[in-house]
Amino acid sequence: MYPIKSAYGVSVQNAQLSLNGLTAGPLQDRSFMVVTEKDGTFVTGRQAGALLGVKITLGDDHTLTLHAHGHDAVKVDLQSTIKHSRTIESKIWGESVRGVDCGDMVAQWLSAVLYKGETRVRLIHKGGVMERRPPRKLHYYTFPRIKDSDSLYYQDTAAIHLTTVTSLDDLNSRLDQPVTMANFRPNIVVGGTIEPFTEDSWVAVRVGNAVIRKIKPSERCLLTTINPENGERHPDHEPMKTLRSYRLISQPSELAKTWAAKPVFGAHFALDHGGEIRVGEKVMAATVSANPHISVF
Repeated sequence: MYPIKSAYGVSVQNAQLSLNGLTAGPLQDRSFMVVTEKDGTFVTGRQAGALLGVKITLGDDHTLTLHAHGHDAVKVDLQSTIKHSRTIESKIWGESVRGVDCGDMVAQWLSAVLYKGETRVRLIHKGGVMERRPPRKLHYYTFPRIKDSDSLYYQDTAAIHLTTVTSLDDLNSRLDQPVTMANFRPNIVVGGTIEPFTEDSWVAVRVGNAVIRKIKPSERCLLTTINPENGERHPDHEPMKTLRSYRLISQPSELAKTWAAKPVFGAHFALDHGGEIRVGEKVMAATVSANPHISVF
């Protein structure tokens, strides 16, 4: 999971699959976000590659500690932040969101880590002001499996992002330098003896008692070309260059035109039935039906 949008991920052995994504203890996926102090513009690794390397640890006293290479760590008191902080307005791809400010200390720290103090940023948390966010309206295509009842925190499009190990292995077999799953930032990684990219045909997945519904393929962007360990972009734009050679969609034509330079790797899901999931648990998938009323698009 990725508690801070665009920061380094946290591996957990078990988590609750809920409407807004993964929850593990007091942490929720993409429930924190960095924004500019000037106008609340959201900041990701696209604008500040160093953000991808910001790591977090959670203390027993519900304090969140942020770490970055070459900088002293900084702490955020989650309980105090949620209760006493001011609300900051922001937008994600043009859609209004809100969050509670996490304080001056972490703001100064992030400004130094990401921009050497030249641009001032704030860290916001969903607090009690972003408990539900309707699914993002995609102007370029209507995905029929997205429901109005679906919800997000600060994710771009979907609450849950799934990939498979065999798909990554297939990609790495074509690359001079292999990449890791960290380049793709999934919530759930499925292993086992399955064909590469078999997730393309899945319409629903069950893990334990939790059931998730596929709403769209995961179109990739240049964020995948940034090394999450050092924030540096690949000089040859890999793995995007290779993915474009064999993972661009051709149908439906309207979507293929919009995603002409965006290859697909993994899939986005929404929750149909919540429950706890654990590492090593059996995964069951339903594939595309012959019924013309059921489609992954």
